[in-house]
Formats: sequence, C-alpha cells, structure tokens
Amino acid sequence: MKNIVIDGVEYVKKSELLKVKKTGKKLYPVEGIPFKIGGEYFFRTVTYHLTGRLVNVIGKFLVLEDAAWIADSGRFNKFFTEPTAELEVEPFGERLVNLNIDSIVDATERKILVDVK
Repeated sequence: MKNIVIDGVEYVKKSELLKVKKTGKKLYPVEGIPFKIGGEYFFRTVTYHLTGRLVNVIGKFLVLEDAAWIADSGRFNKFFTEPTAELEVEPFGERLVNLNIDSIVDATERKILVDVK
C-alpha cells in the first residue's frame, strides 16, 4: 500500500484502512511512535482514559475513530482480562478524536469499546 505524503505528513487512504479492518491484513507502523495505523488501543492520559482505533497521525496528534472515554474501568486487571467487566463507557460516536501525544502516560493494545455501559 502506498500512502500519500503532504507537507511531510503521511496519510492512509480510508479505502485502504477499511481493507485492514475487514481482512485483518498487516498493520503499518508509524515512524517515530510505537503505534500502528489500524491498531486498537487503550490510552491512559494525565486526566482520563480512552480506547480507539488509530487512523492517522498529524503532528503531535493521534487521530482515533470509534473512540470512547472510559469513565470507570473498575479493577484495572479485570479491565484487561475480562472485557465484559463492570465498566462505565461513553463513546464519542461517529466523530474522529484527536489525542495529543504529549498527554499520554501509557498505552497498550486493547479491543476498543463502542457501546455505552
């Protein structure tokens, strides 16, 4: 897959991203950050937690789709070992969410959460 580069920023065509989601083909690493386009992540920031699928990186911002604010994860270990544990989840809906990389405390791969709980 050949990505488009504009002003030094690499963009992935939406049609290509949809292929990644549907076929599960290889995800592409983004230079300079430990995340892959199309990857699903849990982010802990200085003020809140969220999950989302990475669709782009613009400057210091990760662009996420299917993002959700995790208002209450319950027991942290259970949050990762039992996906249906007691949670308080507030999805952003159809919006893209821009997450400032400087606000991230830690992150890990995790299935995204898209339903209100």
